[in-house]
Amino acid sequence: MKSSDKSTLAVTQKLRQAKLKITPQRLEIYRALLEHTGHASPEELYQILHSALPSCTLATIYRTLELFSQAGLIVPVLYMGSKKRYENRLKPHHHFVCMVCQKIQDLPLETLTVPQVPKKLSGCTVFEVQVHFMGLCETCVSKNKKRDLQS
Repeated sequence: MKSSDKSTLAVTQKLRQAKLKITPQRLEIYRALLEHTGHASPEELYQILHSALPSCTLATIYRTLELFSQAGLIVPVLYMGSKKRYENRLKPHHHFVCMVCQKIQDLPLETLTVPQVPKKLSGCTVFEVQVHFMGLCETCVSKNKKRDLQS
C-alpha cells in the first residue's frame, strides 16, 4: 500500500470515528492540517488546497474547520489581535506567540510549572489552564537588531 493510500485511510478512519460524513473536501482539508508543521489559518489551508481542490471555497474551509473543532479532531488557537488558527495537537501544551509575525510555537507542559488554580473562581468553573507567552521570536529579534544597527 502506498504512503498516500495509508494517509487517506488514516484520515478516513479519524473522520468516521468522529461520526462525520466523508467527503473529498473534508479528507483533503484534514490531511492538509495534519501535514501542516505549525498552526494553520483557514487562509493558509486555502492556499495549500486551491490547486488540488479549485471548487473548495474559503467559506467551506472555515465551516469544515469549525466542524472538525466541534468534533474534537482539532483545536482552535486564538490570541488577542491574531487570526484564528488551528492545530491537530490535542495533548495539553502551552504557546509562545510572536507579537510581530504572529508565529505560534508549542511549549511542552514539562517546560513550565503551572500553579494550581482553584476549581471555583468567582462562581466560575475552571475547565482548563493554558499559559501563553507573548514576545518576539528569534527571527523578529534578529530583524529588529539589524534595523537598530542600520539606524
